[in-house]
Amino acid sequence: MKVYRCESKATDRKYCFVSRHISPFDGPMSEGKPLTPVLEKKGASRVELDLDEDRGGLELPDLVGGRLNYLVMRNAVAAAIAAKFKLDPHDEAPVALINSKKRLHSGDYTVVNPHGHVDCLDPEQSELDGSDEMFVRIFGKWALKASAIPKDRDIFRVQGLASGYIFSERLVDFILEKKYTNFKFADVTVS
Repeated sequence: MKVYRCESKATDRKYCFVSRHISPFDGPMSEGKPLTPVLEKKGASRVELDLDEDRGGLELPDLVGGRLNYLVMRNAVAAAIAAKFKLDPHDEAPVALINSKKRLHSGDYTVVNPHGHVDCLDPEQSELDGSDEMFVRIFGKWALKASAIPKDRDIFRVQGLASGYIFSERLVDFILEKKYTNFKFADVTVS
């Protein structure tokens, strides 16, 4: 099974970019925990993200880049992916992009939040940091065990990787075929 890593980083500086977010929604979105209960508890209808206009532009891409470990997609893209691919367990929430003048730049976005982390890292083929949690060393090489890669999920996080998402080959083919903007994929070594 071929899989790819997708990081929500900008591929072009003309596109919107988010570099900071301090709110009660940060933990669930970056760590793969359920977001919907936190939204309900806070009485919030959406997640608001501030645009970093120094690192990115104002053009609206299909995937908003950022330094945060979030998957923020245009509503139509998120809906098309959710309708056709296996994402569970996950939740989604509306996102508002706020410009430097504190005005709504766009409300046409959804955060796709896959829950949990899959234990499929191959420790024999990965450069680990030596901690008990078995995290990949910063800039270290890593590989996934083919037998542990879930066949029933098209997007997931990997236990031991600090950021990024693993996408199935069929999902990547769909995204490339549709020519969705600002998605960047890297090959993943599978052992």
